[in-house]
Amino acid sequence: MITYATRNIIKFLFLFFFAISNQNVFSQDLEEEPAENPINLFDYLGNDGWYSLPPEIQISITEFFDLYREQLGMQENDEMIRLNPDEEILDNIPIFYQQFYKGFEVEKAIVMIITENSYIKKMKCNIALGLSFDVNGDIISENDALSKALETLNAEEYAWQNLDNEMGLIIDQNNLNATNYPTGKLLIGKANGIEIIPESYMFAWKFDILCSAPRKLRSVYVDPLNGQVTTGCVQGELSAVPMPNYNFDLQPNISDEFDNTLNPNLWTHSENFACINGVNYSENFGTTGVNTQVNSYTGWQNTSITYQSTSTNQTEVSNTNASSGYPGVSGTGNIYFATSGANNFIISGIDTHDNTDIKLSFGLRRDAGSVNDLFNIEYSTDGTNFTQITITQPITNNTWSYQVIS
Repeated sequence: MITYATRNIIKFLFLFFFAISNQNVFSQDLEEEPAENPINLFDYLGNDGWYSLPPEIQISITEFFDLYREQLGMQENDEMIRLNPDEEILDNIPIFYQQFYKGFEVEKAIVMIITENSYIKKMKCNIALGLSFDVNGDIISENDALSKALETLNAEEYAWQNLDNEMGLIIDQNNLNATNYPTGKLLIGKANGIEIIPESYMFAWKFDILCSAPRKLRSVYVDPLNGQVTTGCVQGELSAVPMPNYNFDLQPNISDEFDNTLNPNLWTHSENFACINGVNYSENFGTTGVNTQVNSYTGWQNTSITYQSTSTNQTEVSNTNASSGYPGVSGTGNIYFATSGANNFIISGIDTHDNTDIKLSFGLRRDAGSVNDLFNIEYSTDGTNFTQITITQPITNNTWSYQVIS
């Protein structure tokens, strides 16, 4: 990481992974004989949610999934299948595994592994434990499930009913078959809440439905056994974006770092992740009565995401100078970069599966200093090499400015 004495650096590690194959399960990756005496994984679990294994602990991917299922809490109906199975396994490049339950994908349940010399170096496990669903019986058809979903939404108009929208999508994708008409996916859907816990899930047909009046993208889950409909969160108000050019698989996985090297400037930051389809991930930082260091704070809006500050002088969650005056403002907590030394703030564990055209929006306030004191952003696709992104610096102190970065 390169830092500068008068710059803030924000790093974004966008981890993209691709289509699921029902081949190449864990046991097919490597062929070593499993170790006889498994370690206690939780001895190596850090506060950032990552398991970090020292070089003397040599566990292959095969050994991991043969010997550590019980420690991970996996049941006999759980299976992990590798994403992008045809890609070569390379050192320090993330490998992703998708959880399946009784043969059905478990939405947003992913294990990420980083290897070195064919052994696991780091891993992060977002596994939905304790699932118990009846997936047998008479399954209603995709068309019947979609009819129930549309009846529940009852929008004035849907995107595929508007000829201009459909033609725009065809032209944009250069595909005569392109359409906004939704297709269903039968899965274990994360329909309720943000936690990866059994109560968040249901066996369902999932549809991402784009409404043009009112302009919203909705995730809708339909129980395939009884037809009961559950509507997920509104993924975004779309009044400010053109209707053509939409993708429906909105699952973010972002790791980013906010790095404050200003002295004596005071920075306050409140952020919100969004893409052209609406908001994929947002964080209002909760509320706190007093300034609380990031690593000690527990009031995050998204408890399944990892938040940390690794700098000697930690950033803090503060309610002072609540955000105001820009679209989507939360007005609650914010991240405060203090005056003493360098500060950073890291967010990791956001799923960007099949996501394109990612945008970041956030509110930014400079409490002191001048326009020469810059707050910069960098992103990385490998966690090592970073590229800077230009943002509009605040013109005046003590005023919130709204940033949207593509």
